[in-house]
Amino acid sequence: MRYTEIQLDEKEITRIRSYKTFGADWAEMAIDAAKARMYLNTFFDRTHETTSRRSCYSEGIFSYSRKDGQPITAEDFEALQRMNSGQENTFSISEDNQTMIHKYLCDSSG
Repeated sequence: MRYTEIQLDEKEITRIRSYKTFGADWAEMAIDAAKARMYLNTFFDRTHETTSRRSCYSEGIFSYSRKDGQPITAEDFEALQRMNSGQENTFSISEDNQTMIHKYLCDSSG
């Protein structure tokens, strides 16, 4: 299954699209990210999480491994890349192809 095949509840789609000031493109990206998040929550375990918040930024590293123990696929990695946790997002796959890594940095200084 691809993350794009995930079906969101109509209420969720309506809620996302209600943020009209962000624009239609933002809404479609947010819907895509919601599907990706649901895909990751369904088929992956978060195997590592480190986050920290400072007065002017937050940063974190999340690692995901498939629940079925299979190697990471291109579709899996595509779903991870839809996650947007800040201004800087870096995505990678471990050398053994068993873990996906998401690093982010978010400037919240205003």
